[in-house]
Amino acid sequence: MPKKKTYSPSDILSMVKEKQESQAFRDLVEQMETDFDRFTLVPYQPRDEHGVIRKGAQSYTSPKPRNDFLKVLNGLNKAMLVWQIVTEEDAPEDERKAVARGEDFLTGILAEADKRLRLIGEPPLKQSLDWIAVARGMVGLKCLIYTNEDKETEIDIRPLDPMHMAWEQGVNGLVWAAFYYNISKTECEERYGVDLDKEDTALVVDFFDTSINAVVLSTGGGKKQWIKKPTPHNLERPPIFVGFAGSMPTIYTKDNEPTIQHRANSVYSSSRNVYDPYNKQVSFLMDKAEQSVAGTLVHASKGGKKLLKGNPFSSWQVINVATDEDESIGELKPPSAPAEVGAILAILDRDKQESTVPYPIGFGLDEQGHSGAALAIMTDNTRSIYDPFCGLIQEAYRWLCEEILSQFKTKGKKVDLRGYNQKGKFFKLQASPSDIEEDWYINVVVEPQMPRDEEKDLQMALQATQARPPYGTPLLSDQTVREKMLKLTDPDAEKELIKREAVEAMIEKMPQVQIRKMAKAMLDAGDREGAEEFLASMPPPGGPSPQSGGQGGPPMGQPGMPQGQGMPQLSPQELQQAMAMAEQLLRQGKPIPPELEQVLRQAGGQPQI
Repeated sequence: MPKKKTYSPSDILSMVKEKQESQAFRDLVEQMETDFDRFTLVPYQPRDEHGVIRKGAQSYTSPKPRNDFLKVLNGLNKAMLVWQIVTEEDAPEDERKAVARGEDFLTGILAEADKRLRLIGEPPLKQSLDWIAVARGMVGLKCLIYTNEDKETEIDIRPLDPMHMAWEQGVNGLVWAAFYYNISKTECEERYGVDLDKEDTALVVDFFDTSINAVVLSTGGGKKQWIKKPTPHNLERPPIFVGFAGSMPTIYTKDNEPTIQHRANSVYSSSRNVYDPYNKQVSFLMDKAEQSVAGTLVHASKGGKKLLKGNPFSSWQVINVATDEDESIGELKPPSAPAEVGAILAILDRDKQESTVPYPIGFGLDEQGHSGAALAIMTDNTRSIYDPFCGLIQEAYRWLCEEILSQFKTKGKKVDLRGYNQKGKFFKLQASPSDIEEDWYINVVVEPQMPRDEEKDLQMALQATQARPPYGTPLLSDQTVREKMLKLTDPDAEKELIKREAVEAMIEKMPQVQIRKMAKAMLDAGDREGAEEFLASMPPPGGPSPQSGGQGGPPMGQPGMPQGQGMPQLSPQELQQAMAMAEQLLRQGKPIPPELEQVLRQAGGQPQI
């Protein structure tokens, strides 16, 4: 086991500064700053061949960088995020219950993290990570769960901007990581009780290595001090995630220099060098258009003494020039753009289309009709824009879920959680570290919601599940169709929902249920006597109806299977569905509804668990 290091405030600041000043990190930060200028639409400034800003020249700034950013960000915000603790298909019911409780625990912790972000005016965690991923091409994430001085579980989960981070990778992950930010004099005194004296701001560095966490305060006057002295976090790893968009691994140049700036594939990774040439050409055209409006006249005469000064196309004017010819007045031909400008703009526009969200398909403005195959190809092209960012968010949340479970198991106390689970149901939960199993396997899916021809998908799904001669077997199973063709996020849950609805529909058709509903409606209307009469007409389980006077013929249904009067005859498939529903309820520890129990009893079926 490596020997624990000791640090001073100067040591930590020096480590961070060394990383900041390395060529790889300088290139990365410069790229991020340039990309942010694209997002904020910093006005384009025309310059001459010496790089000097041309005063009075027309300037055009394309809105496409921001439009592309917002389009990709919106697609990422809408992407379906699902996390689950994976179990074996034949796992016992108590294990499934524990897993369901664990998933609700994760949901509650993440809801608490969102709540804390809202309190400081920040977007929810998922949206914050989405923005950072699209803008920076990478994300940082901190997760720290511990028991505070009041013996309560503290949840510190927050997104980190990689521009203000420094880190060192080792063989088994991060060796150390730090994030830093400026703090005002008032906030410093309120949070840490430190008076900055004459300084207005100070730098705060939050540092983690594999064993300790420390926070350093540094002022412009050179003062360095601990805000939090090195404290063991008992995790054996920094609780910090650093991830990159795309599939590029760590690559070094021929001089053995890292190229992390190229791993940070922001939304502008392919298009960032197209916008300035495009703005330049459009600004040039605007200059020519402006000059052609002036309507300048040339007055040529003998002895004309006026010399040409300035730009003759800047405003309407008369230019006097000397000539040996007869006096004349003529129009100064306005300048025009070279024919090559059109070709240049076409090339730039094509490159923009290939490098960003394709227009008009990506913006839903294409009025042309397309075949299903053409739509699938265009959708796949658009999806390739989203996939790197979806993959990054997916990895970030997988790391986060694993950290939450591991840290709570190690350092947490009982905590009360609530929220809406991934099925949209509200829950309340008191969780304790003993609820967490160390061998749980986390799976996270971030699926972009792409436009689809749903009608055609459904038609193909129906055709694939129809019985085919000569043996009456379908081309594909229902499970495969749900997963591959309909692309359902949770096909297993959909299967169980279909079973439940089928049994509920079967129960709804039973005379007993209809009578009870009618009686309830009569009670609500104040007709108690009528309700009692209705209930009295209900046939007893397994017996004839009162109207038959106990004399009816043989019971309806299959021979040898006693059924009540008016009981609908069950097909083998319906009976199988009812049995499956009952078995599922028993596994979940829930009672079987009386109507379902009566159906099974009279059909001669018994659920097996």
